[in-house]
Amino acid sequence: MRRIMGTVLAAVAVFAGIVGITAAGAASDLGPPTSTEPTVVFPHGATATLVGVRVGRHVNYDRTVFDLRGPVPGWDVRYVPALKEDASGRLQPLRGADVLHVALLGVTAHTELGASTLHTPATLTPEFPTLRQVRIAGDFEAVVTFGLGLRDRVSFRVFALTNPTRVVVDVAHQPRQPFGTAAVSGRGNAVNALVTGIRAGRHPGYDRLVFDLEGAGLPMFGANYRGSGSTIQVGLAGLGSATSSPHGSYGGPRYVAIGLPELRSVTFTGSGAGGVGFQVATAHRHGFRVMTLLMPSRVVLDVAY
Repeated sequence: MRRIMGTVLAAVAVFAGIVGITAAGAASDLGPPTSTEPTVVFPHGATATLVGVRVGRHVNYDRTVFDLRGPVPGWDVRYVPALKEDASGRLQPLRGADVLHVALLGVTAHTELGASTLHTPATLTPEFPTLRQVRIAGDFEAVVTFGLGLRDRVSFRVFALTNPTRVVVDVAHQPRQPFGTAAVSGRGNAVNALVTGIRAGRHPGYDRLVFDLEGAGLPMFGANYRGSGSTIQVGLAGLGSATSSPHGSYGGPRYVAIGLPELRSVTFTGSGAGGVGFQVATAHRHGFRVMTLLMPSRVVLDVAY
């Protein structure tokens, strides 16, 4: 373990710079979304009326805008296995490998006589880098639902704008970072390297391994293939502070079976000197990339097919 961590952390020390993520503000200042967690906001006040849906392509993300008349509504936005029509439960066709379900709470899309209030098509097919299609799935009991068909399960964000009232859903573009087999490293500002969990998922063209972290900062990291084999060594380490030494920890199982096409398993190799180490078994010596994400803090390892 000391030999592995020494190699990884030595590589970490020569790397400089991690790209920051800007918090939500003016549209021109927004960076890419960074979270895939469900987001729920409950409505307050009177019911709003949906009058239009628009889409747009930005540098780091694709945007869907729901134009409304009335107060700011609530919303429930999350990934679902498939798009289903409200009330009936019938499956609705939608382009894309993943479905982001958007429920606008305290909203209607029809008049008292049942006529649609939408001034734009109910289905849009922009075929952007991430956003392939937007389709309405229901207008029932003051909840209007849509499905966003995406090319991949990426981070998203939701926020409201006023004058006029709008709800905005941004979905990140897929990473542009290339895959390679050379060792990589990065420097973060986290005092400690505290891994709270490990999870994995299959994406088009690659498998993803996520190290969930405690705290708002990002640790130093390093990753490299072990010898000429197909095992990737991953090390995470804290910087410490003026008053405390760095601490590294992982409280999960020592061995995690994954069984995806490229990611097979993860073994915790131990902690020491303010860091933690893992060995990631893969099916083949294919290219990989390592990225860091905030809100919440994560270190991500992607292994290509």
